Amino acid sequence: MTTSSLIAILLVAAGSAVMSFAVARGSKVGGFVPAELKRRWRAIIGLMLFFLAGYFGIIAVIMKWIACSIEVITGVVFLGGAVYVLIVMDLVRDTVVKMQSSGEALREREKLLRTVIDTEPECVKLVARNGTLITMNPAGLAMLQADSLDMVKGKVLYNAVDPEYRGAFIQLTRDVFNGGAGNLEFMITGVKGRKLWLETHAVPLRNDKDEIIALLGITRDITRRKLAEDALRGRTEELTQANKQLSKTVQDLTMAEEQLKKYSGELERSNRDLEQFAAVASHDLKSPVLAIAADLKLFEKRSRGRLDDESLALVKDALDSAMRLDELVSDLLAYARVGTDMRQYVKSINMAKLLDTVMAGLKEECMSAQCRITAGELPTITANPMMMAQLFQNLISNSIKFHGGDPPQIEISAEISGAEWIFSVRDNGIGIASEHHEMIFELFRQVPGGEARKGTGIGLAICKKIIERHGGRIWVESDPGKGAVFKFTLPA
Repeated sequence: MTTSSLIAILLVAAGSAVMSFAVARGSKVGGFVPAELKRRWRAIIGLMLFFLAGYFGIIAVIMKWIACSIEVITGVVFLGGAVYVLIVMDLVRDTVVKMQSSGEALREREKLLRTVIDTEPECVKLVARNGTLITMNPAGLAMLQADSLDMVKGKVLYNAVDPEYRGAFIQLTRDVFNGGAGNLEFMITGVKGRKLWLETHAVPLRNDKDEIIALLGITRDITRRKLAEDALRGRTEELTQANKQLSKTVQDLTMAEEQLKKYSGELERSNRDLEQFAAVASHDLKSPVLAIAADLKLFEKRSRGRLDDESLALVKDALDSAMRLDELVSDLLAYARVGTDMRQYVKSINMAKLLDTVMAGLKEECMSAQCRITAGELPTITANPMMMAQLFQNLISNSIKFHGGDPPQIEISAEISGAEWIFSVRDNGIGIASEHHEMIFELFRQVPGGEARKGTGIGLAICKKIIERHGGRIWVESDPGKGAVFKFTLPA
């Protein structure tokens, strides 16, 4: 065996080993080439064989040129080809592994993105240029009341939009496919007839060539917000109307207040004039009344013994009438002096001490009637002292005048009730029928009966006026023959 043959055999053997190893690695590569890369893998193998054929040709020419034997040339070509195949297989294997890793990562990202879109609570959709739906997530299908994507996929979405907003929705689609973006609020009617208010944000979706392939829209349900806005708008309109009405009412009240001030001023002037007139009239009336009474007394004194009993009785009645008229004029004067504004005379009063002063002034009248007056603990209040003295004097005098057959017994007490004091003047007199309880506080009104001649019908009217000027009220609790309890309130 020649040396050339031996070299050729060794080269072919080495080449076979390398080729076997390369084929084994290549088969492994083919085993994990993804289905989507099979066509690309076959193209790579074909290109590799093309370069391998060229390689064989080049090596043959070189070996022929250096005058090697055919056996050596064949061995060298075979070994070199095997090494080339091994190198290419390693490169292809690394490339395919990287491609496979990238594909798996891409699939994971796609899966994650799909999960995010499917679980997104807002509608995510792709719309074609002609307005047909390409795809939509479950949230969007729920808004459309679609049970599955097949119910609406490929359908024109414009039909679901209410006619009032359909033109704006179509224009938004055109703007997006012209490269713009925008927002729109609109109302839709679902597959099953439900109406919803929606707000969508639309942008163009582009491919790797920067071509717009779809409208990408993110849509959310704003029905609650729109209903709240409508309710707020209605409430605002109501408040606006109410405010207008209130403004008019305030204006009317302002005018009424100004008018009231005017009338109040006129009334105050009228009251002052009336009080002044009453005081002057009462004062002027007293003089002739007193003169008549004096003349009657003098006539009675001079005529005693010359007139018969009937004539003397007539003179006595005339004298009593004159004295009664004097008392009436005095009471009218007292009533007129109870002014409408007593604030400048108001001060703190110890009612117990005030009652002692009043009782001292009625000492002679009490002794004559054998009257017994007792008083409980009385408070200190803020009031007009002269008016309070007049009040107690009138009530006590009334109880003495109308005491009945037994000596008068009068009890005076007070108790707190909320923000006011309730005073009571209780007696054991003849009592008052219930139908006369309100009438007796009116001017010149008296209880029918003979006993009424003891009064002028003004005393209790004065009491009522005094109490009302102090912001209180007065009333009587009584039954005929069971005495009476006069009660009045004053601020605490």
